[in-house]
Amino acid sequence: MKRRRIRRNPPTKLDFSMAKAGDKYIGTVETPRPGVYDADVWEIVKRGRVFLIGTATNTGLLSDYYFKMEQGESEQNALEEINADLEVLATDGPSYMSRVKKIPSRKIEVSRQRAERRRNLRENSVFDRTDKTKTVVVFRAFREDGEVIALFPYELGNNNAGTMMSYMMVGQHGSADMMIVQGTRPATQSEFAPLARHLTQIGYNLKILKKIPSDASRVRFEMLRGIR
Repeated sequence: MKRRRIRRNPPTKLDFSMAKAGDKYIGTVETPRPGVYDADVWEIVKRGRVFLIGTATNTGLLSDYYFKMEQGESEQNALEEINADLEVLATDGPSYMSRVKKIPSRKIEVSRQRAERRRNLRENSVFDRTDKTKTVVVFRAFREDGEVIALFPYELGNNNAGTMMSYMMVGQHGSADMMIVQGTRPATQSEFAPLARHLTQIGYNLKILKKIPSDASRVRFEMLRGIR
């Protein structure tokens, strides 16, 4: 079978959704199935040393499989292994894959439920507002490409106290995991100035901090208890 290379696509909704969670969007791979006209299309996202493989939705990635890198293994070699296993999946089934593993069905269902809750939260929330009080914000830049993200540490990202609300020029409001700080660095004033100006224009009255306050997690947890 002809090897299908992983395509590194232009940024998509999935790309920015993953970016807000601190993940790295890799691209898509298509694997044709014998006797079937349409090929399987898989989205691949890297989270630390683990690659998540699944399908894209309007709420992010729904992961079906995962691949864990070995110590010292390069990303390119890992992607070649993933590519080969996905071809095996298309022709022989999941039992014959060597390193790509199936995520247990319970975890998949939990992932789908969380994605649905995130979607409902966004639909039922009013994001554009005029703040009379100051909103605490921390600006960070992704280490990979310098893209700036605004983090609102005292605002819930979804129904998980480990998340906070965020905002990017492309994608706008979304949920960000606390682990996002590991994949980002403090943004300089020249870097975050355009985003800060945009937030002010849509109604925010910003209080800019350099670091996420130590009590932010506790405040979000108490806020979540009040909602429930």
